[in-house]
Amino acid sequence: MSTNPRPNLACGATALNIATQQGQDGIVAALLGAGADVDKARNGCTPLSVAVHNGHPAAVAALTIASGGSQTHVRRVDGSTPHSMALQKGHEEVVRPILIADMET
Repeated sequence: MSTNPRPNLACGATALNIATQQGQDGIVAALLGAGADVDKARNGCTPLSVAVHNGHPAAVAALTIASGGSQTHVRRVDGSTPHSMALQKGHEEVVRPILIADMET
C-alpha cells in the first residue's frame, strides 16, 4: 500500500477527497500531516467543499487551518462557497470553523 498522501486514483479523486467525503477525521488529519494537497479539486470540488457538503465539522476545521483559510472563498462550479453551502445544507456545525478562518485571513 502506498504511503503517498497525494496519489490520484483512477476516478480522479485523491485520498484526501475520499477521507473528507466519508468523514474519516483521523485519516484527514494524517493525510494533512503528510502533506496532502488541500487545493486539489475533483470535479470542481476541493476537499473543503466536500467536507462542508457532507457536514463534517472536524474535517472542515482541519482543512481550513491547513489551507490558511484560503479555501473558504473558493467557488464551486455552481457558484457556491463553503459558507453558503453549509447554510444551504443546514450544516450549522461547520459554519463556525469557516467563519473563524475568514476572520483570521
